[in-house]
Amino acid sequence: MAESTVDDSRELNDRVARAIQEEEAVMPENVAVGREMFRRLAEVGALLRSSREAEGLDLDQLSARTGLDEVLLEQVEEGRSTVTLEVIDRYAAGLGRAVALTLVAAEDGNGVAKDPTTS
Repeated sequence: MAESTVDDSRELNDRVARAIQEEEAVMPENVAVGREMFRRLAEVGALLRSSREAEGLDLDQLSARTGLDEVLLEQVEEGRSTVTLEVIDRYAAGLGRAVALTLVAAEDGNGVAKDPTTS
């Protein structure tokens, strides 16, 4: 990587860190909401991953079923990407599930989403 690119990246990281500190000082509730959002994204991602694994699918197979890029699927599962309802819908369809069941599903003892309409 070129030295100027590394310097630019460091400068950007520093600017972002300062902006976060300033925002937290002025509006700590905004930072708290952001942290909660990322925590929930991670929970949704973990639920999606456990559901995919329960179906015996790897990311490549799910990608083929959904038409979604493997990298995006991995980022969603790891909570590193915000997710649209369209992506969740396609993910759920790839697992043969309805979106509502994916989002509202309770977890069984193994952390796998289960259909709340069945016992």
